[in-house]
Amino acid sequence: MSDAQALGLVGGVFVFAIIILAASYVISSLGYYFIFKKSNVESWKGWVPFYRVWTVVEVAKLNWWWFLIALASNIVSIIFSQENNSALEWLARIASAVGNYAILFNLCKKANKSNGMAILGIFFPGLAYLIMGASGEYQFDDSVQLTPNGPFDANKGNSTNNVNNNTVNNNSGSTSVKFCPNCGGSLNGDKFCPNCGSKVDE
Repeated sequence: MSDAQALGLVGGVFVFAIIILAASYVISSLGYYFIFKKSNVESWKGWVPFYRVWTVVEVAKLNWWWFLIALASNIVSIIFSQENNSALEWLARIASAVGNYAILFNLCKKANKSNGMAILGIFFPGLAYLIMGASGEYQFDDSVQLTPNGPFDANKGNSTNNVNNNTVNNNSGSTSVKFCPNCGGSLNGDKFCPNCGSKVDE
């Protein structure tokens, strides 16, 4: 292979990589754009790297540090750009996948849908955001109660929703059964939950 051919090959690979990166950016940006539009958020934020992740974390009503988890791979790439640490890079990629899953999990819940799109987001986050944003099947309901850690405290949120302030009447109608607001376990009238030990408000 001549020098000219080698240079042409390298140039072709470089151009191809640029096209892939540009396409990936456009796909994910459109996804954020449509999601923000559905959420009554300024849609231009979907085109701003990093800031759009912060915004979608707010839309999903997650704790602020999910922003850092979702961007873990980007943060590691920037800080350790001059080092070759494949183990750290893989851990960061896994963290980013978990972050995207948590965000999309809450967005699916907000749209009263199953978490199938959240699973897709583990592997193809940009595509998942685009489908969710562009599809008319995903319409967000702000009245849905979301948990600040997505799927990792979803059961706690469900327990709180189900008991509705954790008081229900028994069959006789003369007394009431109270439940712990933290774990959903039944209470015996004590100041602390016998199941998880949390203090119970009177």
